[in-house]
Amino acid sequence: IKNMTPTEEAMTAGNFTITYSFAGITMGNWPAVQKEITVPLADALPFMETTRVNFWLDQPIPITAIEETLHNTTCTIAFKGVLGQESDAVVGKVFNLAMVLNLNEDWYSLAGNYPWKHTTVADNPDNGTTSNVIIDKVLVKDNVRFASGDNKARYNSTSVELVDAANPSGILITPTTYIEYKVNDMSIVNKPAAPVGITYDFQGIWLYFNNDLIIQLGHDSLVRWTSKTAYWNCDPGYILIDNIYQVLQYWGLEISEPLYLKRISMIQQLLVSPDSPLDTSQHMEVDFFRVIDGAIKTGETVVSP
Repeated sequence: IKNMTPTEEAMTAGNFTITYSFAGITMGNWPAVQKEITVPLADALPFMETTRVNFWLDQPIPITAIEETLHNTTCTIAFKGVLGQESDAVVGKVFNLAMVLNLNEDWYSLAGNYPWKHTTVADNPDNGTTSNVIIDKVLVKDNVRFASGDNKARYNSTSVELVDAANPSGILITPTTYIEYKVNDMSIVNKPAAPVGITYDFQGIWLYFNNDLIIQLGHDSLVRWTSKTAYWNCDPGYILIDNIYQVLQYWGLEISEPLYLKRISMIQQLLVSPDSPLDTSQHMEVDFFRVIDGAIKTGETVVSP
């Protein structure tokens, strides 16, 4: 939130309140909803300074029909409290969720909405099983190496190339581009024992950009990749929204514009490791994955003394 109040004064005490509402969503028969959430101002916010405020929604905005949802949801953010010399001031902004969906994969089928390529039985040695299936509109990936087999490497990949005739450089990424995703599970059973600083397994989601930039999303399974890789934890079970520029900049990586997303890969990998008396099993569930241009369209400023 950026303090751009017309009086050019500091917010020193009070609360931020967000009110969001959406009309009935036809897909899934979601009824119309209006909710209000209030969060206290943690520290004074001077004019033209910014602060981050997290609003946790007890009534989620439905994602069953994302296009319809974006056009039916309206939000109002308001500050109520001390603004300069005013002890009971109110200032706010109206905005909506009119975003641009650059990629929207919701896994209604294994083919998906894009030309995804999945690892097949022929891609691995005969020492385990690899599967990619859709269960209740969730991509479920399993990579298993049998104890009775050998210790050769085994992998399971789901990848999509985003460079095509319509997008010769890939998907354009701007400072307002976000990834929105939900990973239900990312786990391993009987993780191969390894010396300190070494791993014999990893799994996660890799985003490949031009200029060799990479973002690696994982949970307890991140692996050192390249000097131009940003590492980001994704907590299973939550809908997560991350700004691509901010993730890369957090890791001190230089962004040369224009920035393009060229490939997405969801990878499970068991590397060559000492023999184990137990089967090793990697499991991943990806509910959905989106690339969104989140430039907010704002409405009128509402100010009340």
